[in-house]
Amino acid sequence: MPLRNAVEDYTDDVQHSLLILGQPGSGTTTTLLTLARELIARAAGSPVQPLPVVFNLSSWAGPEQSLAAWLENELSAKYQIPGKIGRGWLEHNRLLLLLDGLDEVAEARRTSCLEAINRFIREIGLPGLAVCCRSDQYQELSVKLALNAAISLRPLTDAQIDGYVQDAGAALGGLRSALCDDPALRELARSPLMLNLMCLAYRDHGAQELRGGGSEGDRPRHLFATYIDRMFARRGKPELAYPRERTLAWLSWVARRLSERSRTMILMEDLQPGWLSTGAQRWAYLIGLSLVLGLLIGSANIAYWSTSALTPGEGGLNYGEIIGSISFSIETVESLGWSPAIAWRGALLELLGGLAVGAFAFLPTIEISHAQKLILLAGFGTVGLALGALLGGLEPRVFEGKTATNQGIRFSLRMAALMGLNALWLVAIVWAFAKLGGFEGGAGLQAILGYVAGMFMALFLGYGGIDVLKHYVLRAVLTASGQVPWNLGRLLDHARDLNLMQRVGNGYIFVHRRLLEHLAVAQLRA
Repeated sequence: MPLRNAVEDYTDDVQHSLLILGQPGSGTTTTLLTLARELIARAAGSPVQPLPVVFNLSSWAGPEQSLAAWLENELSAKYQIPGKIGRGWLEHNRLLLLLDGLDEVAEARRTSCLEAINRFIREIGLPGLAVCCRSDQYQELSVKLALNAAISLRPLTDAQIDGYVQDAGAALGGLRSALCDDPALRELARSPLMLNLMCLAYRDHGAQELRGGGSEGDRPRHLFATYIDRMFARRGKPELAYPRERTLAWLSWVARRLSERSRTMILMEDLQPGWLSTGAQRWAYLIGLSLVLGLLIGSANIAYWSTSALTPGEGGLNYGEIIGSISFSIETVESLGWSPAIAWRGALLELLGGLAVGAFAFLPTIEISHAQKLILLAGFGTVGLALGALLGGLEPRVFEGKTATNQGIRFSLRMAALMGLNALWLVAIVWAFAKLGGFEGGAGLQAILGYVAGMFMALFLGYGGIDVLKHYVLRAVLTASGQVPWNLGRLLDHARDLNLMQRVGNGYIFVHRRLLEHLAVAQLRA
């Protein structure tokens, strides 16, 4: 049926429940995005309408994950919506889910993904759902989606192909002639994607040149190679940020890493140590991270614990415990706000905790007057109260600004710095009570300042700092090994300017999955 009819049927006749099937390049994603635009237009006129959101299923993790948890993570990673808010939207049926790329889920996890979708429909319900999948991969599944209707996108007819090329003008005369007497080329043109690429890549090419495109299996490779050549050579393009050979080699590496993980979108904050391909690179990452952490922790020791009796063995043990406790993966911290309405609970608990620590763990170990003990106990309570109010009042907030490349890491760095700086006013509280109780210069004050220094490091690293460090150490290793440039965002923007990739939120995807597959198998060197 015509695409417009499919959209109208979805919204009017099949109760917002649709499966979209098609062969590679047939336009399933285009159909889904057309549907999204129509639904957004309808939702804009009514505040009670659910909001359509497009998700790509390629990042589905496995059978142990629920669809609700996956959707919550995707809303956070791709759209910068904090988990608490996304969870509320899902629970109250405020989202209309448009799920692309069921066939892009790893084959071993595809059935579990489909079952999770069906289970979500049964247990929670949805105001609407549309799913895209390649026809062959869907037919291989033993379980089917519980949707109200399905459409299958048909290949282009000869009349549609000839009409489209004819309308493109005289520059495609060679392509028109080649299509008339080359059955393999015409068969390739039945895909809307391939026909569109032909019209872009084969402008001003002679028919004889196109007939030399190789066997039927070589045709797609020839087409993509010609398209890439055209994008680098076209007039009016921005000045090249990187040489052609290095650009293609780097993009080939990105495509291979995405293909290995059954993904189509790259976000800079999603780079993981698992992307390192050799043992030498992994060792370089671990050593580099250890050196950076050692520098930070060593600086804290020198600044605050220089008078402590911490032996080298104890210091090494503590450092080893810190390194050993670090997760290998990199996770960004969501945007956080502070709410006085919920802060009082944490403040009360930490006040009691601070008093308990001071009374039972610290005061029995030192010889001071009764008045000093009361002052010191008040100090412990005040620090606990302040720390509890700070941490207990944290809550997710939506970032209202424009999404930006590597935004998750920038959020994490900002959050880590803000949280770490809170140790400064905690130091001020400690100093004030120490001054009041006459503890200046004593061993007790040194110990308290040591704890505050540790608190600063814990706040900085625990609220995103450690993941920021891991991210930049990883990028340094990838750059040193020639896999990608240091400014990966510039490379991805360069690929977008060349019409090889496109921007989606704060991520990037290749203009089509088949281009990703072409670059993933290309043997290119930077």
